[in-house]
Amino acid sequence: MWPQHSFEFVRSTTINEEISDLEELDNGAFLAIGWEGSPSYPELNKGLIIKISPSGDTVEYKYSLENKNLYFYKGDIMNDGMYIIVGSVLYPPTYIHDLYIAKLDTNLIMQKSITINFQGYPYVYGQHLLKAENGYYITGFVSDPPENKRHIFFARIDKSLNVIRKGLNDSLGNGNTVWDVEFSNDSSDLWIFGGGYGNVNPAGGETRIVFDTNFNYKHANDLGLASGYIDVEWITDTTLLFQSCYPFLEPGPQDQDIGIIETDSSFLIDSADIHYMGATDTIDYPAWSQSLDFRHPDSIFYAGDHDVFPWFYPDVYNYIMVGQLDRSLEPRFEYRFGGDRYYWTSNILATSDGGCLVAASTYDYMTQGYEKDIYILKLKKEDLITSSPDLRSPGPLNVKLYPNPGLDHFTLNSDLKRGVFKLYSMEGKLWKSLRVKERKTKIDVPNLPSGIYYYTISSGSQVHESGKWIKY
Repeated sequence: MWPQHSFEFVRSTTINEEISDLEELDNGAFLAIGWEGSPSYPELNKGLIIKISPSGDTVEYKYSLENKNLYFYKGDIMNDGMYIIVGSVLYPPTYIHDLYIAKLDTNLIMQKSITINFQGYPYVYGQHLLKAENGYYITGFVSDPPENKRHIFFARIDKSLNVIRKGLNDSLGNGNTVWDVEFSNDSSDLWIFGGGYGNVNPAGGETRIVFDTNFNYKHANDLGLASGYIDVEWITDTTLLFQSCYPFLEPGPQDQDIGIIETDSSFLIDSADIHYMGATDTIDYPAWSQSLDFRHPDSIFYAGDHDVFPWFYPDVYNYIMVGQLDRSLEPRFEYRFGGDRYYWTSNILATSDGGCLVAASTYDYMTQGYEKDIYILKLKKEDLITSSPDLRSPGPLNVKLYPNPGLDHFTLNSDLKRGVFKLYSMEGKLWKSLRVKERKTKIDVPNLPSGIYYYTISSGSQVHESGKWIKY
């Protein structure tokens, strides 16, 4: 395991700053991706990348790129070790938006950037990044504030940031947002999770909208009592974890809770099967950007806000909520941090040491103007065990490599949601190394000589699985 230690990172300035994504690097360090500025003062907006050492004591900042006004929303570590960052670029004097995509090296030096325009819609928001074979899908929504129109956009890029395809669907009705995006289990469709698209869901509630990978609309289904802050993660080949805000169904004063359920691809959710997280006498919301994460399906982390007061800058205090579930979605622990200011939790990241990293924005009505500060909390596994003797190490992974023997490619199926796959000759020569971020990964090896090969699947310095693969 990487020698990570618990730490708190607080960044307090007079300018509004927020984090919307977290990534862990191969050496155990972290990237926090977000922005500083606000819609009220677009001329001050800058994309923000914070690189934090494993112990939290060394911090490197990167503000904006190319001296442009930017928002950064999502990022990823590419197979070549470089970083991809997705956001919006703002053009003065009116500060209309285009989609902005940049590729950075490990020193946070930009190697390439592109912009994508969606004609007729001056604002681009809420980008989601979905890794695909040899590139990425990007989606979110565009808007035209005078007429309050919001529609789903798509872009497909290759690993060199060349645009393969872009699209816009304005036939579904004026939606509210795009909460999350996932592939279907065979990667033939894109599933968009959002709300307010009245032409496909007259009730106006949260909806799963299905498109093919050429961005053609196929069908949609209502998501029942779900009420925003949706996070969806594949946990088996046929089932997913689905998390959202849900109305608490038992008698009591509470309005909403965090609800988690395992469902198949039909998303026919029975409210009786929902696992509720949080307290019964308060409002509790999931983290707004990523509220679920796991490296092993028997150690599922969730995060959110406890004792929510739904206002932009509340004159009350609340708490960050962090918990872990086992494979049956039964709680192992739930902790609360804070009570000294107001917190908006944005992300949770399961880390290679068995712990997690949590990001939030904070506001103290007693000391701050109308701006938010950055707060990042690192918890290592030992911190969580202290008050939770039932917390145990994950069991063995369910790994399948097929076909085996094979020819020019094979498919890796694994329970490990994030790790590194390496393929060696029997003499110890490394032939293939790539990051695994999906349960099913196709691996091409057309130039590999025939023979017997040895593979490992690891995260951090821990090897989870090893075995042999034969090429004809």
